[in-house]
Amino acid sequence: MLSDCKYDTTCMLASSGGNVASYVAHAANFDTNAIYRISGEICSDMFLRPWTPAPILSSCFGFFAGSMFNIGYGATGFFNKYFTPHTVQHREVWTGTYNRQMQRGRYFSNRSYHNSYFKDCNWPCSLTRCQPPTWTDGDLDVLGNVSMASAAIPGLIPAIDVGDGQMLSDGGLSSASPLSPMQSILSTKLSDKCHIVYVNGVNVDLIDTSGVGNSLTGSKKGQKSNPTNTNVGNNIINEANGNCNLLNSGVLSLSELIMAQIVADRSSAHNLVSRCRTTHFVEKTCTLEALQSMLIWRASSHCVSSLIELVPAYNCSVPVTSFTGNDVMNLMDWVRNNAIVRMWWVGSGDVDD
Repeated sequence: MLSDCKYDTTCMLASSGGNVASYVAHAANFDTNAIYRISGEICSDMFLRPWTPAPILSSCFGFFAGSMFNIGYGATGFFNKYFTPHTVQHREVWTGTYNRQMQRGRYFSNRSYHNSYFKDCNWPCSLTRCQPPTWTDGDLDVLGNVSMASAAIPGLIPAIDVGDGQMLSDGGLSSASPLSPMQSILSTKLSDKCHIVYVNGVNVDLIDTSGVGNSLTGSKKGQKSNPTNTNVGNNIINEANGNCNLLNSGVLSLSELIMAQIVADRSSAHNLVSRCRTTHFVEKTCTLEALQSMLIWRASSHCVSSLIELVPAYNCSVPVTSFTGNDVMNLMDWVRNNAIVRMWWVGSGDVDD
């Protein structure tokens, strides 16, 4: 929907699935039709595959390997298909990962050090428990491995070596996105008049006792999607034939931790906008007109700084171990018709004035 409003950006900060979405939008140059076309190529085989063709043997192997699934075919092909080392640096993208050996967050830029917005910055590594940042200078193979690592859920997929011997996993283990650990850097780089768009795949304001979201199943492109009461964690459990109360409790606890990370990350974004000033708030059903009015309002003289959050009205997902490109496009269609837009801003007047 942002692309329908002719929205573009110069910098994106993301981890896990958000990082995948960022690079899809980047590859599509924020063109709606291109985003749909490229999203149709994203599938679960890219991220994971069974250890062996035989399900029972694969489960046994996964038990001893420490991960239910092996690594999929990867994202280097995607990067080499849609980017060159030059074009991939057109927008700056920071990807969050987690170094399981060092127990620290690790953050990668797709740009070179000299072309980065954040060169010569004093990174608070000790404060935020992260390693020094890495600039990849448009290395497509490294960026493909980093994107895979950022989405490598521990226990589901093995940690991934991005090329330097360090094993990296889902960036959500450290923070929901690089925004939180980069907050102090962003506060020095951004002026008092800053505007942030926060795309949130999870509605943290809902009370969901089943875990993070429902699953879209049983639909094809162009058909109405059918949300079922099955969340991401439960999909993993059911497909492993191990659904039990203990595991469900573990999934719910993990979901709550994810929610807490997202709340903290969104709060960091709000702090960057407010700078201890009073903020106003409005929430609307996310229609194209509502989103356009907010984007126009934030560019007006009445609005000093703003945070716009796009979020699904109801939490929904695809089955993480067996989704296709059609599933991804169905989920996109569903979110377009079931989304909320929120805005916090510093300034005077009203968005609807």
